[in-house]
Amino acid sequence: MTTYKSMLGTGIRGTLKTLGIVLAAYATLYTADFITDLTAKKIKNQRELDRIVAEEVIKYGKDDLVSSELLDSTQDSWIQNKDGTHSIQVGGLLASRKMVRHLLTHIYEGHSATEGNKELSTSLSNIAKYIFIQEPQAVIYSLQE
Repeated sequence: MTTYKSMLGTGIRGTLKTLGIVLAAYATLYTADFITDLTAKKIKNQRELDRIVAEEVIKYGKDDLVSSELLDSTQDSWIQNKDGTHSIQVGGLLASRKMVRHLLTHIYEGHSATEGNKELSTSLSNIAKYIFIQEPQAVIYSLQE
């Protein structure tokens, strides 16, 4: 005889199992992302960054101009300028073709960037969308050669 308690227990166990699988996949994705960030060939100068950005824009199937800036410190960001153009900044350990692809995905998939990615809305739904949809999408694209 199936009781309410046994059905509830089965539902909770199933939910926890699914949650565990999702978290394991998420952790695997970000571990791969971290390792490839460390091992990716670093961009050495502004000219190389400009060339890589132009190549990756074309690979993405776009033809617009994306300005870029090579920084000394380890950081990355993308910005939609007031005139509608986009800019990316990469530096340090994150100055790689992989990170350029990552940032272009944020730009071309329309992820929040009105004043750059540090200005994401703080609503719970926007944060969850960024963490569980937009960022994994950019990571997955960046891992492709």
